[in-house]
Amino acid sequence: MTPMSFWLALVILAAPQADGAASGQGVAARINNEFVTWKEVDNRLKLPSGEITPDMRKAKLRDMAEEMLFLQAAEKNRIEVTEQEVDSQIQREMKSFSNEEDYEKWLRVKGLTKTENRENWRRLILINRLYYHLVQQSYLNPGGDAPGPGYFRFSIA
Repeated sequence: MTPMSFWLALVILAAPQADGAASGQGVAARINNEFVTWKEVDNRLKLPSGEITPDMRKAKLRDMAEEMLFLQAAEKNRIEVTEQEVDSQIQREMKSFSNEEDYEKWLRVKGLTKTENRENWRRLILINRLYYHLVQQSYLNPGGDAPGPGYFRFSIA
């Protein structure tokens, strides 16, 4: 894909409060043949279930859907991140702490495991690389093929 700009067409088929939303069960959204469940949304919120409001769930679902669209676009563009790049970023992050114990304590306060933090960095690096790629393509190929409406599909169940 060599788009001049990055188009996201969000097709909302049903309100996020429907069916499974109230019970926390079922599929919350379908993004280009990938699914997000309400359980995944709640897990990303990292709050006790009694503290989660419908608006919080809706906002987190939109964040997750946008991230999934970017990750799918990165895959289509064959953009990758190596383990070494993730390790390097984590090492930079750890340098801001006096020792590994403080770093691990900080992760616990954020409600993250080392594995979750690692995956967060992987996604962030990948998305940033996608942005750079799209800007570069836009600069190198002005007026190039941009995906039209419907290129990405996002539906909230």
